[in-house]
Amino acid sequence: MDSSSGRLLAGPIRVETRSSHRGDTRPLRVHVGDEVLVVAAILGSRFETEPAAGSATFKVFTLELEDGRQMTLEHEPSRDIWRIRP
Repeated sequence: MDSSSGRLLAGPIRVETRSSHRGDTRPLRVHVGDEVLVVAAILGSRFETEPAAGSATFKVFTLELEDGRQMTLEHEPSRDIWRIRP
């Protein structure tokens, strides 16, 4: 995390999740380098399909972090890959 600008740095991320009784996966914490970003609330979620990526389906989460910032997180369930969207 670039603390001077509040921007997230690019790089590999790891996401801690919780699965609901319906099988939905929800992010709880996002690890970016040495930073641990705690999810305070999920403001919204939706599915998107990317034709250019071989019809990959992504679940996109709009999150509010514990420190008040917002972030958009994308999950590709078929490959279990998480990405931070700019």
